[in-house]
Amino acid sequence: MPPFKIYQLQLRDRHYLLLPKLNSRQMQTFARRLERKGYSVEKGGSMTAKSSKGTIHISPSGLCWSSSDPSDAVLPAVPDILACPKEPAPLGRIESMYYKLSRVSGGTLVRLSTRMESSLWDELRASGQCGLSPDEHTVASFMMRRAKGDCGLLTDFPTDESIPRISGRRRFYESNLSVSEALATLEVVGAHATRNSYLKRDGILRLGSVPLPSRDEKLRLIDDLEDWCYFTPE
Repeated sequence: MPPFKIYQLQLRDRHYLLLPKLNSRQMQTFARRLERKGYSVEKGGSMTAKSSKGTIHISPSGLCWSSSDPSDAVLPAVPDILACPKEPAPLGRIESMYYKLSRVSGGTLVRLSTRMESSLWDELRASGQCGLSPDEHTVASFMMRRAKGDCGLLTDFPTDESIPRISGRRRFYESNLSVSEALATLEVVGAHATRNSYLKRDGILRLGSVPLPSRDEKLRLIDDLEDWCYFTPE
């Protein structure tokens, strides 16, 4: 996976920054930075920082958002964030940050936890943007590579049996793709191609038979997330 970089998106009147999965030390680092900048910081599951300049929210899931551009307040802390050690956590907890597998008749459902794609799906599709982060793309690709049969995705190109869908003024299609085509077209933030596929609105990958990953395979997957995830299996 390429080195970590900040991705910034704007949807309507909000600005978003994609960040790593943040551990407690990293959240404290952001809090100190914002307090030095004159913000009043409220800490909880997520962080809310308020000042006369506006309000900035930072979630440990790896998302920052504000009604005004938060870059000047937040980005100078990123080098310190990337220098933090990874926090040990149970393997199952790290898995749950990204996905949940369930068996259904004839296949497997992979419910992906995403920073932006599910909660802001309509806005992203209508604006022609993608909010799937590189680590989420890596997890989705890992699951698709293991699948037998087709992958159910949304596409911006038609297939033989696809169903048209409209989002904003844009036309999409509910399509079943082969694994190879799904892997080749699944869009990631910052990389739009001529043919793109996306997760459906509910964030569920509908796959054929998928063998459950072994512990070693899970460990390799988490290791592949590199600087996008600051947790390590204990």
